Amino acid sequence: MKTIALLPVRNEAWVLPHALSCLSAFCDVILVSDQNSDDDSRAICRTFPKVQLFESRDALVCEQARWQLLDVARDYDGCNLLWCTDADELAAPQAVRGWLDDSGNALTAGTVVATQFVHPWARVDRYRVNSWAYGPQWKDLALVDDRRMDYSRASRLPLHQPRVPIEGARGRLQADAVHVLHLQWLLARRMQYRQAWYRCREYLNGDKAAAQINEFYSITLPDANVRTATMPRDWVTGLTFPDLSIDRQPSW
Repeated sequence: MKTIALLPVRNEAWVLPHALSCLSAFCDVILVSDQNSDDDSRAICRTFPKVQLFESRDALVCEQARWQLLDVARDYDGCNLLWCTDADELAAPQAVRGWLDDSGNALTAGTVVATQFVHPWARVDRYRVNSWAYGPQWKDLALVDDRRMDYSRASRLPLHQPRVPIEGARGRLQADAVHVLHLQWLLARRMQYRQAWYRCREYLNGDKAAAQINEFYSITLPDANVRTATMPRDWVTGLTFPDLSIDRQPSW
């Protein structure tokens, strides 16, 4: 069984070297679908031997790009472990490798794998604890491919779709030792630009009213009652992080 990363990318040069270094440490293959980036994302990808880069002329949303990557992953024989984190999500490679070694017999075809999903908050040594949306929680981020399960591909704008196909799963395994760190709140200004972009895309899509969209995204607004805890060392062992001063540069 191979471990294959499925990674959609658009203008992720700020974090991509760190993400690809992380994935290279425990994946056999990294499939990257670049959605017409106009930064150095594609050049960065070409410096990592395990990366297979696919360049799209259309800027698809990451969910649609992941549909295509699933199809490409099935060019590899067998029931492989598909790892579906985004470019701004990192997991300590040693923890992932240890979990893979310990879970071999449980990684059967059709098994969805959930990891702990954690948000570093303003700095890499603190993480959010008092939020149903941003506190630590289980998130389905990998799948042992049975070569039949698929995403729903009916939506024109499939934002917020599960990372892995869920329907038809034969089991769910929790990777207790694996903590995936979502870095978006390390760059608060950039994150707010991105959330504004999502609101606009949903409004232009025409399926939801403005009030409904704003209510859904209200959790992303600054919160004066944030509480954080110290990041355990083993959650970040072997990881590198981007220069956070990039948040002062224009983006989106």
